Amino acid sequence: MNALTLCDMPKKVAVPFSRLVQAGQVDEESVAAVLDAGKLDPSVSGDPSKLLAFLAGYSSMQAGGVPVKDTIRMSKDQKRRINIGWSPRRWR
Repeated sequence: MNALTLCDMPKKVAVPFSRLVQAGQVDEESVAAVLDAGKLDPSVSGDPSKLLAFLAGYSSMQAGGVPVKDTIRMSKDQKRRINIGWSPRRWR
């Protein structure tokens, strides 16, 4: 799978990610996990702005104890697809 970086994203997606990191509201590790999730979900390639909404959900689920980051990491290691629209229960 191709690497997905903020440089590859349209400005309307990359700028909000960058500003959230600069403001300290999101850490770079979370952004990296969300970008990895974008690589693993085929629906994101057509609309990368979906990652902005997923970042909010990702942060909320992580705060709630849902192992989203671990699931993304395992899916990446096993080259499996995910769906960023999954419910918290599915992410577990």
